[in-house]
Amino acid sequence: MPTRAVIFDLYGTLIDDAPPEDYERFLAETAQAIGADPEGFRVAWEGNDIARYTGSIDACFTSICADLGVVDFRPALNLRLERMRSLLVPRSDALPTLRELRKRGLRLGMISNASSEVSALWDETVLAPLFDAAFFSADEGMMKPDPRLYRRMAGALEVEPADCVFVGDGAYRELQGAQAVGMTAVLIRVPHDEWEHEGTIGWEGPRVAALSEVLDLV
Repeated sequence: MPTRAVIFDLYGTLIDDAPPEDYERFLAETAQAIGADPEGFRVAWEGNDIARYTGSIDACFTSICADLGVVDFRPALNLRLERMRSLLVPRSDALPTLRELRKRGLRLGMISNASSEVSALWDETVLAPLFDAAFFSADEGMMKPDPRLYRRMAGALEVEPADCVFVGDGAYRELQGAQAVGMTAVLIRVPHDEWEHEGTIGWEGPRVAALSEVLDLV
């Protein structure tokens, strides 16, 4: 069956994900911004992973800061907003690849496990106009690999799941989630990617080392 739509992950796929050491450094800076113990903040932050990705970032910070005895989380929220804005830069081959896919008549979707401030920034990006639909887990109230997200995206693109190729770096077992609803899942692992995800270990499906290589698969 010919491909009618291509669905992309965001972090580690369309844009670079921050390397692990940079992520840890930013968590420490965030803790410092609100006067919290860095280790205590890191533990609380990671303990709110699901809440952060399925609800508002304000509610997440409210919960974390209540546990840590912090009154004002606005400095941390402002810091994170600028951090997310700085990361929303497409990889060098992202825009040419997306434009070529659109030129071929393919529908384009994006599904990201992302906190609410990312969706608020999405329309500022050069990526946004190239997509027919974009879903953020914080807005949808569910995360990949929930099959409802993939089916909902297929519906938004007016295609069947079997007509879709899903491209992602494998975080949160997103590739397995795409496969479960009948999509063709493709792992992207660029040479400079330092993250290893549960969903990529032992992956035997198709893989690419650059977004431009997706053009050869559809």
